[in-house]
Amino acid sequence: MSVKELIYAELDLMSDQKLEEIYQIIQKLHKEETEEISDWDKLSKFFDENAIETGIPDLAEQHDHYIHGCPKREKEG
Repeated sequence: MSVKELIYAELDLMSDQKLEEIYQIIQKLHKEETEEISDWDKLSKFFDENAIETGIPDLAEQHDHYIHGCPKREKEG
């Protein structure tokens, strides 16, 4: 028997009051699980999933050059 089947079998034996308590616990556990992913992680995941290969290796460093036509900046360090 799977864990889910074992849980269902136990639930059939419980009172409505106990089932309500279990339901509240399940909701709390689910909320905690979904909140474990921070907003920063969600944003980072979004960028990773939507990244575009431009073929320009210095785009982030020289964005002013590519967007506005400014002269390229010298590399630091």
